Amino acid sequence: MQLKDHQIDTLRLLAQYEETIGSLYQLYSHKFPAEKEFWEGLFKDESDHATWIKKFSGSIEEGQAYFQEKRFNIPAIESNINYVKEKYREAEKGNIPLIKAVALALDLEKSLLESKYYEVFNADLFEFKNLLQKLTDATKIHAQKVEVMLNKYRAKE
Repeated sequence: MQLKDHQIDTLRLLAQYEETIGSLYQLYSHKFPAEKEFWEGLFKDESDHATWIKKFSGSIEEGQAYFQEKRFNIPAIESNINYVKEKYREAEKGNIPLIKAVALALDLEKSLLESKYYEVFNADLFEFKNLLQKLTDATKIHAQKVEVMLNKYRAKE
């Protein structure tokens, strides 16, 4: 497989990770109607993040963007996707307390930030550099929103 093809496949996997997290948040929006707006907002944002990541595929094909190849641990990303899918199935089958759902969301968002997935991309075009920064900033905002929600429910315990 050529380097460019491998990079595009890696991007698809990262987009799938964002979409999988978004699906979990969408499920939570149905499970927790009192916080439906919160979860739907996160779901929409995750969908946007996946779309932004997919945009890089075209940029890589055109040679306008690239990323540090050895920086990604593909099995780890796949493992993360499978973990989120497992949590989705668990939530679908049973009653998960809201505080546990929020705690999991915070863990997922912090994991994305700590992995620094978005920092490995390099782009020659200013437009894509801005998009990368936007993606990182959006993930930080997610983590902050979720942390506020978690603190709200911890205070009620």
